Amino acid sequence: MGEKSEETRNRIVLGAIECIERQGIVNTTVRTIAAEAGVNVAAISYHFGSKDALIEVALNHALGNFFGDLSGLLEREFSSCAEGLGSFYSYLLDGVVRYPGITRAHLSGPFLEGRYNRPFVTGFVQFLVQFAAKMTRQPDAVNTGLKRAIEQAVSAILLLGMLPGLFDGFTDRNMTDSRVRAEYIETLVAAATRTEVKHGRN
Repeated sequence: MGEKSEETRNRIVLGAIECIERQGIVNTTVRTIAAEAGVNVAAISYHFGSKDALIEVALNHALGNFFGDLSGLLEREFSSCAEGLGSFYSYLLDGVVRYPGITRAHLSGPFLEGRYNRPFVTGFVQFLVQFAAKMTRQPDAVNTGLKRAIEQAVSAILLLGMLPGLFDGFTDRNMTDSRVRAEYIETLVAAATRTEVKHGRN
């Protein structure tokens, strides 16, 4: 594939990701992707054959970036379990707040169809197993229940990604505010470590 052809292909993939984020998979069409990427519809057919094939490539591209970042967390040395969990939770929460549409797209298989053999699920669980083992070796980790605490925290964070307005009128947290996210993360970290919560928000 020539350099120009590869550039066009990459532009289409990134255009598809933008459309999925804004409109969701169902409302994303070949025409909207073409308009976003600045190409004609024929270019999409030439490079990918169909919308479904392009969507799969686009989601795998986003997933590759995600898992690359998670691998970086596994390679990092943390001074405590609290630091490690805080880094992971912050990364995950920042991501779902910034890209709720992509989060929903990755979770649509298990959420809507009960299909858990998807790349996001299998890869993410593999990461969680390795990360929990790494955190267990830290001196401030709780002796029991660390995996459950991580499971609860991740569930809460992903729910915010799927349904960001679910608790509007209840807690009224504005998760687009980095300070609010930091306080939320602090609460989640405290549940899995011997640290104390410094803030008093509900």
